[in-house]
Amino acid sequence: MRTRTLATLLSLSFLAAAVRAQEFQPGDLWIVSQGIQINGGSLTPGISRVDSAAGTAQIVLPVSLTLQGQSTFDRYRNAVICSFTIGTTIPSFELRAVKADGTHDSLGASASGLAALASANDGRIYYFAHSLAPHCIRYVDAANVVHELLDAAGAAPFSPSTTFAERVMHYDATTNSLFLGTSGACGASINVATVLKIPLSADGTRVGGAVQSVSICSIPAPTKIVNFSEGPGGTLFAVIDDNSNSAQGRMVTIDKITLATSTYASNGPYTGAAATVAGVYSHKFGCAVIDDGFDVRLRKYSFGESGLGTTWFTGDGLSVHADATMNEIPLDLVKGLAPYGTGTAGCKGAQALFANGTPQVGAANFLFTCTNAPASALGLLIVGNVPDPIGSDPFGFGALLNVNLFASTFLTGLDITSDAAGFGSSPAPIPILPTFVGATVDAQALWVWSGCAMPSPFGISTSTGLAVTFQP
Repeated sequence: MRTRTLATLLSLSFLAAAVRAQEFQPGDLWIVSQGIQINGGSLTPGISRVDSAAGTAQIVLPVSLTLQGQSTFDRYRNAVICSFTIGTTIPSFELRAVKADGTHDSLGASASGLAALASANDGRIYYFAHSLAPHCIRYVDAANVVHELLDAAGAAPFSPSTTFAERVMHYDATTNSLFLGTSGACGASINVATVLKIPLSADGTRVGGAVQSVSICSIPAPTKIVNFSEGPGGTLFAVIDDNSNSAQGRMVTIDKITLATSTYASNGPYTGAAATVAGVYSHKFGCAVIDDGFDVRLRKYSFGESGLGTTWFTGDGLSVHADATMNEIPLDLVKGLAPYGTGTAGCKGAQALFANGTPQVGAANFLFTCTNAPASALGLLIVGNVPDPIGSDPFGFGALLNVNLFASTFLTGLDITSDAAGFGSSPAPIPILPTFVGATVDAQALWVWSGCAMPSPFGISTSTGLAVTFQP
């Protein structure tokens, strides 16, 4: 019977989970901006949270002034790192760590002229501060001590070419590199966004090799990268603003090894396409999300999509100002949940399987969630205990399975249902059994489509896989 819950399959005894303290929720988007809309039209510099489950946004921390809206999420401090001033006199910017409840602590580093910010998630936070001499990349370490990033010889501070105007930065652990997004020259044209790849030494204190670069040229208007984030398939995701309302590939994936670029999606033509002020690739929704500062709305784009996209919501809590950045709280921030694999996309794009919280023993309200499902549909949630990270198609459905059905010693199926918007959920209460702690199960959703271009020969799509390790 597919209607049984995971709890009844594993045990007949379970209790309600304790209420969690306020914390960062995986998949939420945090925006830092020079101008966030409040009260239907007023603006304030500050930090807002986009609740990815409820589809709402709210101010977490209004401030006196932010500096270019720069920000990065730091796992080490479990905080959004940004630069702002809370005084009313001449701004004195410094790096601050903002917690989920809006409280914040100083990192003690002057950040006047800040142009780019990236966390290495081990205590190091790299940043560019134009007003400080020498003109170079700096970082604070785990003890909040400021250092200058040195050149490959370790003899002098490293500084990129002054022909570039630095805008955003991203640290990638897989290549141990900094990616710096700039604007600069592209042949005879100035209408270009340039990406610099700066390899680091093993300890991150100096440049570790030759700097590479790639240009993303745009014809209509001057171009700049306004946001970096982790992209699909291990790529770097860049959102571009070219000050044009025409249809342009403003959402781009970049191969972290070769720096090969590819258009992920194009927005426009519409009034406001020129006000693409921030954006990320949302791993929770399996699509791009951009902030349209002109219409004050978030737009979603699946791979290959163009035009207006899908309006997620509009109004208060979104950035209107061009000086803004957006961060997705990582899905694997929750202990015990680890997405993997790719599955096979459905008619709405990739389907991301996740959950509503930590899989704690005794969590009676635990449930699986799935994005981009068919509207108002019934699907199958496969639960086993052996993963297939690469994915296989043992039955010839044309859809990848990321749960190994034949090697699993525990295997069952649960109902998963979707609402009218295609958001799926499957209740799976966890019993309060101490023997569960540390045990892991693997799950994946399967859906059947009709009335659209089929995702596979039999109309079957599958979500990403999800490893669930029960927590105490």
